[in-house]
Amino acid sequence: KCQPNIKEARCSIIPVGRNSDEMWEIFRIVTSRCKKNDVISVDITQGLRYQSAFLLLAVVMLRTIKSVEVDSVFYGAFELKDDAGAPILDLKPLVEILDWTLATNDFQSYSNTKKINELLAGDTFKSHRDAFSAFSTALQINALDRVVSEANRIRSLMQQEQIKTRLPIPATLLLPDILELPSRLTRNPEDWENYLTIARWQFEHEQIGLSVLSTWEALINRAASILHIHDYASNYKAYIELSKIVRAKDNYAQHLSEINKLTRKADTLNEYRKAIAHADGVRVGLEKLELPSRLTRNPEDWENYLTIARWQFEHEQIGLSVLSTWEALINRAASILHIHDYASNYKAYIELSKIVRAKDNYAQHLSEINELTRKADTLNDYRNAIAHADGVRVGLENFRAEFRKLLGYFEQELQKEAIKTALGKEVIRQIFQQNLQKSDSTTKS
Repeated sequence: KCQPNIKEARCSIIPVGRNSDEMWEIFRIVTSRCKKNDVISVDITQGLRYQSAFLLLAVVMLRTIKSVEVDSVFYGAFELKDDAGAPILDLKPLVEILDWTLATNDFQSYSNTKKINELLAGDTFKSHRDAFSAFSTALQINALDRVVSEANRIRSLMQQEQIKTRLPIPATLLLPDILELPSRLTRNPEDWENYLTIARWQFEHEQIGLSVLSTWEALINRAASILHIHDYASNYKAYIELSKIVRAKDNYAQHLSEINKLTRKADTLNEYRKAIAHADGVRVGLEKLELPSRLTRNPEDWENYLTIARWQFEHEQIGLSVLSTWEALINRAASILHIHDYASNYKAYIELSKIVRAKDNYAQHLSEINELTRKADTLNDYRNAIAHADGVRVGLENFRAEFRKLLGYFEQELQKEAIKTALGKEVIRQIFQQNLQKSDSTTKS
């Protein structure tokens, strides 16, 4: 009668809640009454005092596990009764406080600004949403220049006095937490310091794979800055030389003995980096590795890579999702060609990379899958940009959507017979073997 938007009332008898077993039974009953994507209103007027708090916490969990939307939280305030009766208060701000807390946690823990952007609704905050989205994407794909520029933009936008007065009250209270990383980044005068700041942030927030990549790039950038080398990000040969320098390899070794502890650790870091960038595992002990049930259903490694890539994308680990998708493609090619040692054979890996992109003398034999090889080339550009933290050459605003299309494409195409037929030709395997032999001869000479 008073709330015409409410179409149905669901009632259940619950225990009093004298002990933990009864409390969990209340929780079970409440959560079982809601279906996925329900829009609910909750009345917390009656019952014992603790039950209203317990019910609200149950509702918060329902929003996570069943995507339930809370329309209103009603409380009949009998204490405020007057001649007109007792008012019915809507305590929706209680839920909004929890919303902002969870949104801030998502941003701090996973660089995910989706919930913050949902809460900053309206035209007033469009620039804020754009800045948060760009910052989040840049951070996830290690595009350092954009990370720093967007961090500055966020700080500037959020500290404008006219904007502060319009921000929702929970946002103003959580502002220091929201601005923590942007503030830390804008204090560093050097790029390598920013790489280390990002690496520490990523490590503290369980993004360990990206943290390894960022630490490596800090080391490379530090060496480049000392040697006044500014174009290494777009110069592969310069990058390789810097990699040799920081690890004291080849003819650099005899001149860097005074920092041999650093160069040894740099060599270890590089092993970790390659393992993550090429998804072939890190050769350190993992006490326990548990895979979700989605992985155990796949008979092939390339299918597991795609499952992991989809999982990472859905959970806002876009940089790692790009790397996993690339490895799915490489593994699919390797499985068709019956090449089993590519993870530990760099030359074989390079040849597989050429095959899936139809490069050099493979091109004329793979015209029937030219759309796939073109998309593989784009994916490789993304992979290189993330692995070497030099930014992706599409707008950050478009990157998420573009990569979503790529991931969906490879999920479909790698299952089809066309790739198996194209890569399974004997001529492809012959060229592969010939190129490996040529590479061995060049190395010896």
